[in-house]
Amino acid sequence: MELSKTERIAMMSLVIDSIGVDALMELLGKEDVEKLDVIATEMIDNTTPSEMALIGPRIINKLSSSLVED
Repeated sequence: MELSKTERIAMMSLVIDSIGVDALMELLGKEDVEKLDVIATEMIDNTTPSEMALIGPRIINKLSSSLVED
């Protein structure tokens, strides 16, 4: 199972929402968090609302299929 760049960004967003930006900065450092923010902003700007709506279900399908196969 391989997640696309868009799917990985969405997963990172979920993690950030879960642990908070401050904890992420402690883990990765301010510079990397700022880079991730730029990447996420570019992705959001270049993704249609209908594409955004499909990201979550695609991630769930890929993760669940991978877990079942293991």
